[in-house]
Amino acid sequence: MKQRLITAFIGIIIFAAIVASNPILLDIAVAIISSMAIYEMFGALSLSDKKVLKIICIIFSASLPFIAGFGVTGIGASVYIYLSILMIMLLICHKNYKFADIASAFTATIFIGISFSCISIVRHGELGIANMMIIFLGSWGTDTFAYFAGRIFGTHKLAPTVSPKKTVEGSVCGIIGTTALITLYAVTLPIFFNIKTDIF
Repeated sequence: MKQRLITAFIGIIIFAAIVASNPILLDIAVAIISSMAIYEMFGALSLSDKKVLKIICIIFSASLPFIAGFGVTGIGASVYIYLSILMIMLLICHKNYKFADIASAFTATIFIGISFSCISIVRHGELGIANMMIIFLGSWGTDTFAYFAGRIFGTHKLAPTVSPKKTVEGSVCGIIGTTALITLYAVTLPIFFNIKTDIF
């Protein structure tokens, strides 16, 4: 518990400093995190030995936060170019790469890369910092409420084979607690900062 609290405290300080600074710094941070996630995903998909494919996917994922500034058109064009490169690679290196390898890498990269790039899209938008907090309150709030509720009330396992410590009670409390937290945030933000969020 002590280690969790210390880690969370340090993480919040770093997060606040990055978010409050230049949006480009946030884009760089998102690119790094996204690249790390792709690297880990390749290991989970047993594709770690496909080094060229991994490098291409990491480069694409890392570029998305910066491309996100051009909107949906920019992302759509980049996805088309990325898929074309993968198809050409499959055609040229068909002896070393299977279609399933390319398909798995493409799906994982799109899912992870675009999900993380949404953080940059929100940050660059109107009231970027205020609206970004909704993303992180939802993520951290769900995890925090679920963790403590699970430790106190948890008796029914949610998915024992996937995550043995997760409970139904923790999951329900995580959803309810986060809903209340974000609602409170949306209601009080205009009062203290004289702005209007996009949540409602």
